[in-house]
Amino acid sequence: MSMEASDIATSLRRMFDHDLLYQGFSPGGRDYEMILYESVDPNPAYKLVPCHLKFLFRFCVEVVAESKLNDSAWNRAREDRLSEEYEPSLLSPGTPWSQRFEVLYPGAQLIEDSPKARSWEQKVGLPFHEVVIEGNVQLRSLVFLDLEFEEVGDGYAPYRVTQDGEVERFAASTKIPLKPSNSTDARKPDVTS
Repeated sequence: MSMEASDIATSLRRMFDHDLLYQGFSPGGRDYEMILYESVDPNPAYKLVPCHLKFLFRFCVEVVAESKLNDSAWNRAREDRLSEEYEPSLLSPGTPWSQRFEVLYPGAQLIEDSPKARSWEQKVGLPFHEVVIEGNVQLRSLVFLDLEFEEVGDGYAPYRVTQDGEVERFAASTKIPLKPSNSTDARKPDVTS
């Protein structure tokens, strides 16, 4: 059952000022996933517990992302040391590559009467939605059919690499062996025959 637009808007409010840890298409490329860390007020009187949230934009037909960083930040980005892991603190240098997360502020907004969503609705015959999600690193727009929203626990991973996974088994049983090539680069096809 699909969420109503008002329920989607309510769920998207949970993105406000939280930390984006991961984003990308789910295996298969149909759904778009975002994992956030929902930090809370540390005052023990409130008894709040931080958590990780998964937003799954189902049947996501369009994702557009644009950098919000200025040219000097991109110029400094060439230094790989900025993306090395370290323990972040209030004194961290403040580049998104060193922080390893993005602060979603002002967060997400559902676009009412979106021309992009309306166009997809006319093509597919289903009610699509558009959301604009803004953080300190990127401004992104997603067009999608439905939203699933849940807490995820320790160890959750969008994809786990294994040698005997579904894709690996399928590839092993469907690939046709090619004849050996005389080429010095094994990736290039032998075009001599």
